[in-house]
Amino acid sequence: MAAIQTILTFHSIGPLDRQAEDDEMHYNVSTELFREWIATIARSSPHCIVTFDDGNKSDIEIVLPILKKHGITGKFYPIVNKVGQHGYMTWDDIRTLVEMGMQIGSHGLDHVAWTDCSQDQLLVELQQSRETLVRELNTQIICAAAPFGAISPRVFHAAMKAGYKKLYTSSSRSSFTGSSLVPRYSVQSHMTPADYFGYQTKLGCRVRSSLKNFAQNVRYSVGYSK
Repeated sequence: MAAIQTILTFHSIGPLDRQAEDDEMHYNVSTELFREWIATIARSSPHCIVTFDDGNKSDIEIVLPILKKHGITGKFYPIVNKVGQHGYMTWDDIRTLVEMGMQIGSHGLDHVAWTDCSQDQLLVELQQSRETLVRELNTQIICAAAPFGAISPRVFHAAMKAGYKKLYTSSSRSSFTGSSLVPRYSVQSHMTPADYFGYQTKLGCRVRSSLKNFAQNVRYSVGYSK
């Protein structure tokens, strides 16, 4: 039986030691506030799923120890062509995440909006990033997170045909387990756990947003065949 799931996505944690990209600091969460988020989730909402986009160095240096302390499994979506660059994780870092029981998915090759890509570019972003992750990590890669949350039926169909089972967005909704198109709430730098858990976790809100996401899944899946 499908249950309602709520997924949060974080980006960089703590001070950046590289040049921030456009609007990136809007989603940069301090280390202290991140600790508060994870402690609150562990205490009050253990079924809340946490994900991490971009593959920042903070994922291995700050995030992993805090998740392990609280027994939480995270899902990480690195930008493949950023791996090993200054301020980002190395392949060895990501292998450590896998060894520690964390889950890895694709955030594409170059952090471009997939809705803006030509069909050929889109296939390269989806297929080559997945193939590289599989080769480097020797693990299954079945999930992708759309950069900027930019999705469309074309992007969804391309992701499914590229071998992914789930496409994560930034639609600020809850969803039913088993959904292929999966929304997430993006945690912004100013947000506290009280801001989120005071409203978004209310049952009525979660049911309404899950139903909206279910309808979107149906719309996006029309015409798709394996």
